Amino acid sequence: MSRSWRMSLLTLLALSKSRPWEPLLVLLSVTLAAAGLSAVTLINEGAGKGKLASADSAFAGNYQVTARDEMQPLQQADYAALRRQGFAELVAVARHTLPVSCDTGSEATNLNIVAVDTFALATRVSSNPAQQLGAVPEARAIVSPATWRALQCSDEALMVNQSLRLTRIITDAAAPPRTVLVDIATFYQPPHTLTDYPLTSLEFLTKDNDAQLDRLRQALPSHLSLLPPQPTANTGSLSDSFQLNLWAMGMLMAVVCLFIIANALHLMYRARLPTLIQLRQLGIGVRILGLALLGEMVGLAIFGSTLGVIGGAWLTRALTPTLQDTFSSLFGVGFFGPDALIPALLLKGWAISALAITLVSLLPLRRLNQQLIMRSTPVTGLTSGLRLLFTLVLIILCTVATALPWSAFTALLSVVVLLTSGCGMVLMWLPILLNRIRQLVPARFPLAQWSIASACELSQRTRLAVCAFFIALTANTGMNVMTDSFRQATADWLTQRLVAPVYAYTESLPDEQGKPAGARVYPGYRQRLELKQGPVVARAYYPQSPFIQAMVFNSTSDNAWQAFSYGQGVFISQQLAFRQGMTLGDSLTIDHPDLATRSSLKVVAIYPDYGNPESQLLLPPQAFTAKASQFASVVAATPAPDDPQYSALEAWLASQESNVRIYDREQLISLSMQTFDDTFVVTDALNIATLLVAGLSFLLSVSLLTMDSQPQFSLIRSLGVSASALKRALSAQYLLLCLGTIALALPFGILLAWTFIERVNRFAFAWVYPLKIELPVLLGSALASLLVVSLFLLIPIGRLNARADLSNEAPL
Repeated sequence: MSRSWRMSLLTLLALSKSRPWEPLLVLLSVTLAAAGLSAVTLINEGAGKGKLASADSAFAGNYQVTARDEMQPLQQADYAALRRQGFAELVAVARHTLPVSCDTGSEATNLNIVAVDTFALATRVSSNPAQQLGAVPEARAIVSPATWRALQCSDEALMVNQSLRLTRIITDAAAPPRTVLVDIATFYQPPHTLTDYPLTSLEFLTKDNDAQLDRLRQALPSHLSLLPPQPTANTGSLSDSFQLNLWAMGMLMAVVCLFIIANALHLMYRARLPTLIQLRQLGIGVRILGLALLGEMVGLAIFGSTLGVIGGAWLTRALTPTLQDTFSSLFGVGFFGPDALIPALLLKGWAISALAITLVSLLPLRRLNQQLIMRSTPVTGLTSGLRLLFTLVLIILCTVATALPWSAFTALLSVVVLLTSGCGMVLMWLPILLNRIRQLVPARFPLAQWSIASACELSQRTRLAVCAFFIALTANTGMNVMTDSFRQATADWLTQRLVAPVYAYTESLPDEQGKPAGARVYPGYRQRLELKQGPVVARAYYPQSPFIQAMVFNSTSDNAWQAFSYGQGVFISQQLAFRQGMTLGDSLTIDHPDLATRSSLKVVAIYPDYGNPESQLLLPPQAFTAKASQFASVVAATPAPDDPQYSALEAWLASQESNVRIYDREQLISLSMQTFDDTFVVTDALNIATLLVAGLSFLLSVSLLTMDSQPQFSLIRSLGVSASALKRALSAQYLLLCLGTIALALPFGILLAWTFIERVNRFAFAWVYPLKIELPVLLGSALASLLVVSLFLLIPIGRLNARADLSNEAPL
């Protein structure tokens, strides 16, 4: 048996040398699938590592010693006294936002300066990027690669606050974005003093030591307090959505590649059939031939997956600078490039590719087995009753799958059920649709009737290609409708919510003294709370015009504004309502010493908060105390940018602090929408790549059918049909097949978009938005898909002269 298997395998390899393009198509498909999944895996892993290293995560999860009152800040003497008492786990940190520029005198950019006692840090942890300040000689500062590129400095020197010159800059992907890490001794040089720039915290770097924590609490002076570890800030549902879209589109590309592999196997087995029949006549069994073919495919899978994993890693490494900029600027997190050695990813790629290609080979091998034993299984079509019954079953299955998800996983599973059911509907009803169209064509157009009838038969012989095109088109339509709905909802929401002409973002409450006449300023108070329902951000909202008119609600109770303004009711975000299962009329317990509000408030309204990963609630401004509340922003209602008093308002805000950021309303909306568009650029590229893969699947199917249809083409030519007319008829039948698939795919694309919005977003991100169906979006998806597939179909049609017997050019 082994000798026969080896001889069969060598024969197949010899056939691959004589006709190399068929196994190369299989190899290309495996490589594309492995490269896509590998790139997606590495990008998401890099983003996940970046989340852990972002937002000053070098000290995340630690207890902090901070000052109770800003008027009595943390002092160097406090730090020294605590360390003398044996608390060597404490590390002093000073965080301040200061202008940073290149040493050449370029325009300054406000960055977070984090000064760390690296001497104390070196003895406590081994994974903090700030440790390099002590380990690398003459190192003065550490920044992330994305921050360094954004500064565009020609030399390795930075100027902080126009006074502190930092040389020997180190770039480290583990450094937080928009942050400069410096040694505390380097930072505190004139004119930086502890009086003007006090210590902000003492990080307690020992975890799970309750006895030491209790001793520290007792040793703290009265003006200091010990804060528990703050929960890691959520980096935004846009970041999560970005990664989820990558996974979804990567898996979709892999599925479509599997369809290509199946079509390529059909094509390759069809071309090798005469040789395989000869091997059968020599006494080699069908089972041995099948094992030889399977061994060849597994070899191609291992080789192709190796190329794909290496290609995916190379692509990710090449895109690392761009991805670092994207994640830093859009999501505020870092990004880590792939590791140099990826043996684990190679092993996974080999295993998955070998398993996938083995499963995909089962159907072509079964058909080949029937051909080799000279036995054909009669194929009978479905009766009308069975077709209606199966259709009803698929409709019920789709309804149940989309109506009953209770988690993010089951929501994604409903997407799989929807696509699978859609494929079944297309395979059952596409031939019926094409047959009805054929019946409408008059008998005086015989070539048109043949073209449509051939398209009907083609739909049954190219099931895999039709399914691949249907899945790609449905996913493309669903993603486009979902993204367009999200964009419209975000734009409408921003347009209504942003009613003030000017928005200024500061770190402290401005002094009312010197405020220009006629200017109205609304402080944006914010306070993080730890409620029974989990971490929540409380924000101030003003129950007065024009803010009342600007508020958008999903649901509201009677007299909601009256209860809210009197401090009897609370507005909660859609995220908080979904995550905690809260509805109107529920009670929310708020027990925070720095909030002047009732301990129990009634939920009187639920409002949308698109794109915000955090649970949020709104309180009237009188519930906040300026001393304890974290300050978020200043909303300057008047004057508008075109008002003569605007320059006075801008000068007054700039005089409050050096790093104030001022935006007018239109500028803020434009920046927000630009961020939205940049977020989905990669998704659009993956959509196009999936359509290209589906077009390749159609190309393989048409090439296979062209081989089988040579006698039919020659017969039609012998009846006097010219070569150009035959090509036009073939083009029409292929396009008709695509149009029929498009007509059935568009409704499923809309249903898929609804599933993404109402189910996947609901459980993955805890917010939903209205579904907007726009005709230009549907037509754009359909025309783009049709254009991509048409370009691929021109290849076999253009080669028809070389394949058909067209020696008699004149009509007979």
